[in-house]
Amino acid sequence: MSRGLIVLLAVVLLVGSVLIGCGGAAKDTAEWHFDQGNKLYSQGRYNEAIEEYTWAIELDPNSTEAYGNRGNAYKLQGMKAEALADFEKVITLTDNPQWIQMARQQIEELSE
Repeated sequence: MSRGLIVLLAVVLLVGSVLIGCGGAAKDTAEWHFDQGNKLYSQGRYNEAIEEYTWAIELDPNSTEAYGNRGNAYKLQGMKAEALADFEKVITLTDNPQWIQMARQQIEELSE
């Protein structure tokens, strides 16, 4: 094997192992912000989670999951109008019956 090929192979393996070791999405992507929002949400840090979900939505305006999770965080913060808007957006974005059912249930609960 030529020296150049060995160096190239070493670089590819190094980069690959770094990427695998990092796990998760690249920073500043919609997926990364969504994951950060989930971490904060699970810690009860709802305002910070809302910020991360908002970033995820700005980067991917069709993210049903980000709208749904942000809606839940808004609901837990008592931000009824914002939560309703997000759950209504979920219904317009998806054809997944489970997501639609969840959003309708949340809207019904918030409307009581």
